[in-house]
Amino acid sequence: MLARWVTGLDAAQQTAIGDLTARQQWAATVLASDPNPSSKTLRAPAGVVKDVLENWGQGRPTYDPAKIQAPTLIVVGEWDHETTPEQGCEVFARLEAAADRRFLLIGRATHSMLLERQAPVLRAAVEAFLSE
Repeated sequence: MLARWVTGLDAAQQTAIGDLTARQQWAATVLASDPNPSSKTLRAPAGVVKDVLENWGQGRPTYDPAKIQAPTLIVVGEWDHETTPEQGCEVFARLEAAADRRFLLIGRATHSMLLERQAPVLRAAVEAFLSE
């Protein structure tokens, strides 16, 4: 689980995202909460992954960003290899009907930025957006 978190990051980037001990403690706590204590992996609902594999990967999106009318904030991490900045930009470009659309790239952050050093930046951006 921790190895996947830092996929594609060099040692300096791994240090930049946050303390390894904190990530290890988080992982241990999450794994300990699993009802199957012998499980060595993080088990989580994966409907989104199934949608991506069965639909998006075959050119059949499950939604059309062009139809979204609500104000929309897209936030991605600079080092996110699961939802890349490029993918975020692609969705942003298609938000043609959104009342307001914003794109925020948070530097030195991954897909798990809420648990990283840049978490305060994410929280502040979301809070500001929702407070308007």
